[in-house]
Amino acid sequence: MTTDPIQSRIAFDKPQKVAIGCLVGALMIGTLTGVGTTAIISLLGIMLCTVGLFQRTARIDWWIFAPLAVYEAMNLISSVVTYGSVIYGYGAVQMIFLSFYALTCCLNGPARLMLRKLCVLWAVATAAIGICAFVYTAFFVNVTRLAFVVGAPNGLGIFLVLGWFALMSCKLEEGEGAGSASESLLTRILSRSEPVILVALTLTLSMGSFTALVIGIIVMLLGQKRGRTWGDVWHFACIVLSKAVVCLVVGFLTYLAAERAQAPILSVVLVLYLICLTIIWPRFQSFLESRKLVSVILTFAGAFCVLLALVMRPSSLATFAERVHMMANGIGYLGDNPLTGVGPLQWRMLNLQDADTYFNTYQIHNLFIHVGVELGLIAMVALIVIAVRLFIKRYKQAQHGEDAAFLFHVLTDTGFFYVGVTGMFILTAGGSETEVKPLPKAASKVLFAMLGLAHVAILGAYLMSFM
Repeated sequence: MTTDPIQSRIAFDKPQKVAIGCLVGALMIGTLTGVGTTAIISLLGIMLCTVGLFQRTARIDWWIFAPLAVYEAMNLISSVVTYGSVIYGYGAVQMIFLSFYALTCCLNGPARLMLRKLCVLWAVATAAIGICAFVYTAFFVNVTRLAFVVGAPNGLGIFLVLGWFALMSCKLEEGEGAGSASESLLTRILSRSEPVILVALTLTLSMGSFTALVIGIIVMLLGQKRGRTWGDVWHFACIVLSKAVVCLVVGFLTYLAAERAQAPILSVVLVLYLICLTIIWPRFQSFLESRKLVSVILTFAGAFCVLLALVMRPSSLATFAERVHMMANGIGYLGDNPLTGVGPLQWRMLNLQDADTYFNTYQIHNLFIHVGVELGLIAMVALIVIAVRLFIKRYKQAQHGEDAAFLFHVLTDTGFFYVGVTGMFILTAGGSETEVKPLPKAASKVLFAMLGLAHVAILGAYLMSFM
């Protein structure tokens, strides 16, 4: 999407407010469903498309929408070829990605900013709920890596990373803080939310998410070079990293208190400290901006966080090596059926029968290889086109950092298959400066009508499967 210079100066209208509410509601429900259920996701898709019919127009970037539609089509075709129905596999739930993207393309600048803020607020709520759940389990259940609400530690980890980058984009957005009293209140809440997101991220102990965060920060900092000196970029980097280091240390100590020291009461003390930290967070940031030496020292202290992470996840290097081995196994099946793939969820069966190591997972931990194997090379190329397009587009916020973090994660993990994770990425990825022409009003309605009919057809096929 692109920022229209006229629209960016006006408030968003009622249809856009409804669209924002429905998008955030769909994201929340999608997050709670994990990888998604056909009935719930189809109903959400129908709702989004109905709302889309009442929007004025949509600014569709066809270099993103068209490949995504091709990917989805091959997804459904592969399901039909393999199972004889569209409801088995990934396509039935991933159809909502098209509806998510199309409806976000109907929003103007202020509406996109509000959508991003509300998505961040949901990430903060998810993080806060997760931290409370972790403390509860520290007292009454065996301590494990934080997975609630998404359902998997790695999935929750990248979900929070995307939320953090979306928060950075909100902070860098021009004109932030202007607007209604409610928006101003929301801005004040979000200005203190960074510690909650990062502490919850730490409790997931997701090495892939930590690495994605670092890679995304590097890309974000390179993007900040435009119009700035290297000294300014270095100072900005030290502030960002020093804040992250403080939060990561709090998170690591919270985990150690509950899991290693088996003293959950110390976790409660650290959570109380986290609450105090959120209250004084803007003042702490101002302190770092005025004390450059402190921010530099904290930045270099980040190496201590790396050591802590390795101590608590000594198997992380072995896990990464296993995933590389898994990718090599998947590459061996790329040519088995290059058009429609071997079928959704079929790679595991092939891996079970071959002479290689059995990895006991349904997804190859590399999105492009996995899609090429199970859905065919056309679907794989479609996703590669989208990835390239994202990095060609121009942004003035932290979006390229979020793009890089998400891309790294899908290259090494399975976060793409969680509706809430990919939904968070789609809903917070707006704000491009690349010009995109709006669709005619009639064409926009036809687009949403077709997407809505697709959701209805999938829901109908799902209900018919019970008869």
